[in-house]
This record gives sequence, C-alpha cells and structure tokens, in this order.
Amino acid sequence: MKARIFIILLLISLCSRTEAQSTFLEVYSGISRSDFDFDNWTNAHSVPVGIKVMYGGVLKFGLDISTNVLYPYNFVARDNDDQEIYRNEVQLNQANMFLLIEFNKEGVISPYVRGGGGVYTGKISMINPNDTETISLSLTKGYNYGGGVIIGNNFKVILEYSLFNSNLVSDSNSSIDFQSNWSQLILGFGIKLKSR
Repeated sequence: MKARIFIILLLISLCSRTEAQSTFLEVYSGISRSDFDFDNWTNAHSVPVGIKVMYGGVLKFGLDISTNVLYPYNFVARDNDDQEIYRNEVQLNQANMFLLIEFNKEGVISPYVRGGGGVYTGKISMINPNDTETISLSLTKGYNYGGGVIIGNNFKVILEYSLFNSNLVSDSNSSIDFQSNWSQLILGFGIKLKSR
C-alpha cells in the first residue's frame, strides 16, 4: 500500500513540474444513462449540460458543474394496453471536483483519465393523469471517474465517458433512499484562457 502511494505521489510530482500551467474552460453536453437501485429505475436516459474549469499542465485540477433539468431521466409505467399510468422524472444537479492526468499533451490527440468526488442534489417529479408530486433530494456526496480524449491545442474538442456514484435521499420522504449509479458520454468544446 505504501509503495502504491509513493508511486502515485511521484507521478503527480513529475507531471506537475514538467511544463507550464494553464487555465482551461470547457462547455459540454451529451447523453447520460441511469442505473438507480430503486423501483427498477434503470436504463433511462437524460441530457446533461455542463461547464468545466481546469488548471494545470499534464496534471490538472478541475471543477465540473452540470444539470439535466432540460431533459431529465424519465421512468414510465404502463398498463396492459400500453397506456401510460404514471411517469417519474429525476432531475440531477452535480458539482464535481476532480484530478485529470493527460497523456501525450504535446500531440494533437491526448488521452486522459480523471477521478474525484462531488455533491449531488435535484428533485423527483411523480406525474400521473390527476396530479404531480415533487420531492426534493438532499445534498449528498459521491465519487466519479472516467477518461477520454482531447483533440486540438488552444481550441479543443473533448470526448469523455464517466461513471458516477452517490446515495440519493429525499428531504421529506423516508422511502426514497437509494444507491445511484449513472454514466455519461459527453462531447465538449474548450478553450485555453491563459498560461504561465
């Protein structure tokens, strides 16, 4: 265990001292898939929209804020005649801090890996033909990891696949407390703001 920690710290040290540091801004959107451990809420899709701010060289520290409020997860229940009985919408808001290690940074195409932790909140809308009930979700902690490729130098195109895990809990309904996993595939566009 100590050897692994030493190797990780050595890699971080080498990455952080080898080149100039820069600030980087990215906006992105894509598609997200749910795997919620609650009432068969799996395999629904949503569209996240977000922004990332990163600082560093080969090793970058970043903040990632996103929401799927415009197109949330939808879980639909139907009767035997395939008529919709009710629908549940899950909106998620995320704020993640992460560490990103970029490889082949001087090339046109640079693969990278990322990992970190975040906080998650949102709401669940339970919709039926007669009524809509909205349940707020508490602010909970979680973690995330993934990887992707960065294409370009000053202006960049980013393709990334990431996995997220948290435990979503209702503010008011004690029955809503479930382990939550979701993944997202995003396409981003970024620009280098400044270097030093």
